[in-house]
Amino acid sequence: MRRLLISAVLLSGFAAACGGNGGASTSPTLSATTTATAETTTTAAPGTTVTAGAAVAATTTEPRGPAAPDFTLALADGGEFRLGDEDRPVLLVFWAEWCGICEREMPVLDAVAADYQGSVVFVAVAGRSTPEASALRAGEWFSPDRMLWGYDDGLWGAYGILGQPTTVLITGDDRVAGGWAGPRAAGDIRAELDALVTLGG
Repeated sequence: MRRLLISAVLLSGFAAACGGNGGASTSPTLSATTTATAETTTTAAPGTTVTAGAAVAATTTEPRGPAAPDFTLALADGGEFRLGDEDRPVLLVFWAEWCGICEREMPVLDAVAADYQGSVVFVAVAGRSTPEASALRAGEWFSPDRMLWGYDDGLWGAYGILGQPTTVLITGDDRVAGGWAGPRAAGDIRAELDALVTLGG
């Protein structure tokens, strides 16, 4: 049930983010009640596609959204990150090294991360490739000083991730506040993060 709620929150971003609008967003997506009505296809792995179903809806009485699945991510630098130990908001982005959209989006997130040091933790989860190939791209696309990252295909399943890049916003008390699939402009990401920070938790 929790995965369904999280997937519904994220699916609302597929139409706007992957519909060929150049990364422009509509209104902020921070919401505890989300409905996705458009059927959307997004790249899932080289040569394959996944269709996000129509009319996916979920409602929760929690003001900050459904509980985010706790996880521990082994970081590329040898450390680890555990969501349950973090009391700051988290931007969790799922990416793949072969993904052309990720190649454009990860540097944008990295630039935004520089403005939120100390207030939001940026965590990048690579998958659908190999740790070695992902490490090469990570070094080109973003700074490990601003974004924690590791490789974990299993975490993609825990969050119901259908395509990449997909971003999940998590409050300081581990609730999924919103998210989107595909690229976003830096200004739109900042607006989402400002709203996330004001939620507290």
